[in-house]
Amino acid sequence: MKPAKHSRSKELRDNSWKALKLSVPLSSAGVIATYFEVSPLLPMWLAMFFTMIVVSAGIVFTIAILSFGFSLVLLLISLLFRWEKRQAAILFVLSASYLLVAVPGFMASQSIYRWGFVNVALRGAPLVSAIRAYEAKYGHPPEGLNNLVPEFIDKIPGTGMSVSPEYEYRSGQAAAAYDENPWILSVRPPFRGVGFDQFFYFPGQNYPQQGYGGWLEPIRDWAYVHE
Repeated sequence: MKPAKHSRSKELRDNSWKALKLSVPLSSAGVIATYFEVSPLLPMWLAMFFTMIVVSAGIVFTIAILSFGFSLVLLLISLLFRWEKRQAAILFVLSASYLLVAVPGFMASQSIYRWGFVNVALRGAPLVSAIRAYEAKYGHPPEGLNNLVPEFIDKIPGTGMSVSPEYEYRSGQAAAAYDENPWILSVRPPFRGVGFDQFFYFPGQNYPQQGYGGWLEPIRDWAYVHE
């Protein structure tokens, strides 16, 4: 029995070490790729490539979480009924070892992603001021952003994100569909494989908690829609 137990223990240690070695490059790739998604350093096609890396890392992360929960249930059942628990234990150790590194990496990626949209809101502040100045002078919002140049702003700013470099503008009936606002600004976030998130600025600041296909997270005076 001792050699068998020793062999199993060694197998668990080896598999755990392999999972840890896998989690480090995957988590690091996810963090780096997230930064390039929300920065202006790359052309759009290359930034979209990094988005694919983020999506892939997220899929592996999700599988690890599901494997962790599944193996934990199997372990509990095997303890109650004295079933063979070796495979469940290996799966548990693998997923737990991976998550040990992947969870901090995932949290870092989320913080970088949110930081990117804080910057989008900050870069959009001069544009918001220009639209409000136009409204104050003419009594209605501009038909398009080009109407602001050069009287109210020298040029239309970019978002600073390689994947979604431009602000989108709606006014009139197109904007009224968004909680009766006279105009809105929006940015399409990178596609993460599930849902189509949105990032909005409402001049009325009347963001609902739920709506537009998901729940809204305030980011400065904008709102991020998690679909």
